[in-house]
Amino acid sequence: GASSSVDGAMLHCSSCRKRFHFGCLDKSLETQPHLWEKWRCIDCKLCQTCHQDGTKVRLALCDVCDRGYHISCLTPPLKNFPFRAFKCPECVRCSSCGTTDAPAWTRDYEHCVPCGKLFKERKYCPICLVVYGRFEAGMVQCDKCNFWVHGRCDALG
Repeated sequence: GASSSVDGAMLHCSSCRKRFHFGCLDKSLETQPHLWEKWRCIDCKLCQTCHQDGTKVRLALCDVCDRGYHISCLTPPLKNFPFRAFKCPECVRCSSCGTTDAPAWTRDYEHCVPCGKLFKERKYCPICLVVYGRFEAGMVQCDKCNFWVHGRCDALG
């Protein structure tokens, strides 16, 4: 849980009970009180898949829920450690179609595999970054870049 001290607000690890200033943590947990009660420091955090700690292989921490995962324990496993926003399988959402329960994801967990394939083929609206299907209506093609754009995104629809 969290507490106040002379030095400012602090978060207690639910496992070892060590205390940490919110500002000293890598993640912005101060605005996520729903995580405080069960929060574990990096020394006590376990991989949600294999239940091992991160002492030998570091854990990627989800930016949404703060759960930890070894990148090799993810499905699909990540080739490289994520240095930008990481979302775990529990928090991931396809940035194009919005699904949360795809059987497989692109390596960066940004898209479900079908949307990721279309995105890689450059079959997405460059304004909203949402992929489009073969028979999708309401699309207009830019005469300069040849990208297809949703009419509603280009203020045409």
